Amino acid sequence: MNRRMVLTAALVAASIAASPVFAKKVGEAERDLAGVTVGMANAVQTAEAALNGRAFEADIDHDRYGHVWEIDLLTNDQRIVKAYVSATTGKMVASEEKTSKKTQRPDIKVIRYGENGEALTR
Repeated sequence: MNRRMVLTAALVAASIAASPVFAKKVGEAERDLAGVTVGMANAVQTAEAALNGRAFEADIDHDRYGHVWEIDLLTNDQRIVKAYVSATTGKMVASEEKTSKKTQRPDIKVIRYGENGEALTR
């Protein structure tokens, strides 16, 4: 019985891997990561140091800033901030302070960073 389940699982896995949809997704992922030279650990370290906080989530994305690590942090003063660290240069690109519905703050505060890491105002 166990042998039959293993064989069935192997056949299902092989058919999924051979499907054109799966192959397309793998190809898209490889293309999306082309040019990424900064690892998640380095990006998290940069964000934590710049914003005085601890990261609790990180993922890579391609958006208006190019290839970036999007890192959610809890700062030492209890704010939740999303940091954007370039996946090609390792520098902070921007950060957004997340607001709570309880605080009734009207919007997300966006801070952009210059080439030397200085905060730029908008």
